[in-house]
Amino acid sequence: MMTPPVLKTLVVTVALTVPTFAEYPDVVLADKPLLYYRFEGDAGAGSVQDFSGNGNDSEDLFGVILGVEGAVGSAANFEGAGSILTPLLMDPSETDFSIELLVNPNVVVGTQVIVSNQDGGGVGRSNLLLGPDATVRSFIGGNTTATELIVEPETWYHVILTYDNDGEDETIRIYVDGEFSTSSSLVVENAKGGWVVGSHKSQGSQFTNSILDEIAIYNYRLDDPNGDGDENDSKVAAHYGAFLDPPSSRAFEITSITYDGSNKASITWTSQPGRSYGIDSSTDLQNWLEIADSVLASDSEITTFDDEEASPGKAYYRVRQEE
Repeated sequence: MMTPPVLKTLVVTVALTVPTFAEYPDVVLADKPLLYYRFEGDAGAGSVQDFSGNGNDSEDLFGVILGVEGAVGSAANFEGAGSILTPLLMDPSETDFSIELLVNPNVVVGTQVIVSNQDGGGVGRSNLLLGPDATVRSFIGGNTTATELIVEPETWYHVILTYDNDGEDETIRIYVDGEFSTSSSLVVENAKGGWVVGSHKSQGSQFTNSILDEIAIYNYRLDDPNGDGDENDSKVAAHYGAFLDPPSSRAFEITSITYDGSNKASITWTSQPGRSYGIDSSTDLQNWLEIADSVLASDSEITTFDDEEASPGKAYYRVRQEE
């Protein structure tokens, strides 16, 4: 609750309804990734924090520019010479798994590995990459699985790769921007080495030249979380939806209320373009009268509504975001 300046004899008290959006990081964390690199550290940080709570902060980092503008907060710019070694030792041959991330290619040239895993006594592969033809690919199983979709430079993409390790019909699936893109039946090899972000498993070649953000790795399929073969419980669309329609970057609040002395009060609040709002008034904070509904937000993040029937005296206003 806040009290803007008193103008004339109008006293204003503000009550707010908090938006019900779930932020993208909250959606990811709710689904319990093993590793979650948000790249929210300072530009000079020597490591990348794991936000999953599993303690998988990066072990080795070089050639990566942190603190750049991302799709969700800050991100990391891999300019074709950087790599991150993580302490995650998940053997992909022993479980279903998913890789989720946001990628914005600086250029689309050559093979750019985004996520790989080291051998660790087995055979690690380039699990998710951009191909020289600008397709989204995987080299799981030693063969290429590629989308028909061609990515463009300087464009953000939400990508999810899942691997179904059911022992009979192992399947790789790739989703781009919430939509199924391609699949193949290939068997992942045993590999107990660390997982790598931004390059080939050797950390010496096939570097990505992209901005990466919000990298999450799970030990189950996001497109079939309970592993029963029924994809009606898929999380893919929900995750992409949270990325596509995030909350406003500004807090939902009334920023000012003014009274012109001639029965008009102007209420201004932070808003989201395309959303509609309801406005109520009260004289006692107990009984509320709706004075407007379906007030469409302006194209900016600030909207103003004029109450043409305001009168001198005590008045309270609240703004509601409508569903």
